[in-house]
Amino acid sequence: MKRLTGIMIAVLCCALVLSFASAEVTADTTEANGKVTQIEWKDEAGNLAPGPEGYARVRYAYKGNDTIETYFDEEGVVCQSNEGSYGKKTTVDGKGRVTSVEYLDTDGKRMLNRMGYGMLTISYYGFGEVRLVSYYGMGKRQVMVPALGYAKVFNEYSYKTMTLREFQDVNGKPVDGAQGYASVKQKLDKKSRVLSIRYDHANGKPAIGPDGWFRCKFERDDQGRITKVEYQDTDENLTDRGAGYAWEEREYDGDLVYVTRYDKSGNKVTDGGVATIARKENEEGQVTEEHFLDEDGKNTVNNLGVGGIRYEYDHGGRIETVTYLDTEGKPANCNKGYAGYRDTADEDGATATRTYLGTDGLATEIAGGYSEVRYFYDATKTLTDTRYYDSNGTQVKAE
Repeated sequence: MKRLTGIMIAVLCCALVLSFASAEVTADTTEANGKVTQIEWKDEAGNLAPGPEGYARVRYAYKGNDTIETYFDEEGVVCQSNEGSYGKKTTVDGKGRVTSVEYLDTDGKRMLNRMGYGMLTISYYGFGEVRLVSYYGMGKRQVMVPALGYAKVFNEYSYKTMTLREFQDVNGKPVDGAQGYASVKQKLDKKSRVLSIRYDHANGKPAIGPDGWFRCKFERDDQGRITKVEYQDTDENLTDRGAGYAWEEREYDGDLVYVTRYDKSGNKVTDGGVATIARKENEEGQVTEEHFLDEDGKNTVNNLGVGGIRYEYDHGGRIETVTYLDTEGKPANCNKGYAGYRDTADEDGATATRTYLGTDGLATEIAGGYSEVRYFYDATKTLTDTRYYDSNGTQVKAE
């Protein structure tokens, strides 16, 4: 269910980027009176160089609740960022919440960014969650954003749990966005626990969501714990979404959750001899560790040749570090020659880098001679470039 917040993350993450894990460039930050006034991106020789957002220097000015950014290239000339503007004005309310973001030209006036809008505004419910995100062109009227396929994103909640996220046109009518659906709805029980998630078109007919299903249904025990997860297509029939299983059942034993998966015909699905996954979860419901069992309930290895996986998360709830384990729970190399990986994310939540790790938790070179992969995206967050680097930071190939 974390995926449902992805769109809002892309809209709301307007915080200043203060660091970037890269062997190519590093951030040199200047502060005054407790506020960042400038960030310069420099290469290993100490020269200004384009940073992760496309500019070499960004300067910040503050006026009331507004923060104004201006971008410069390595020659000191005002330039465009990857978002397609020469600057940006971010406004916050008295609680520090972003209420608007306006994209600026070289004269500090509004311009259209690469996605086709000049400003967005955000309103909130009294309990803090986002109510409405609206997009504007060069004037005061809301506009349909071509790259998104909508003009607004509207959210409804019940006791702080989302029940509806709807993409709307300028008149507030539902519209199918670029992802092919108009709304996401969550059905809740009396304690605001999710019982089902479904996607719909603007005309109210079932739609396929980003994970390949129309509806996901949850069964819970008397303690509210999920005991079954089932996936349906637009005809409300079971679907395996190309993942090999159509539903999973969960049993609980202390701090362990035993997950067993089944195909559309009700047959138990085994993955390389793995019949059941034994998981540990934290208080947020995130899987922190899992081990693999065969049909006799004994420890076994999966298709990667590992007996378990440990997960660590960043502050945004995204998986940050993955560590492979042997059947005794110790770090171990998988059959591809590494013991895990560590990801970093950009401000929109997309993976920016992936570093492969050895059993000591340090970067290691894998087959192909690289230890780090860097991902580059256009304004619509479509992957445009993938580059591979060895442990010295030297690029060895690109795609």
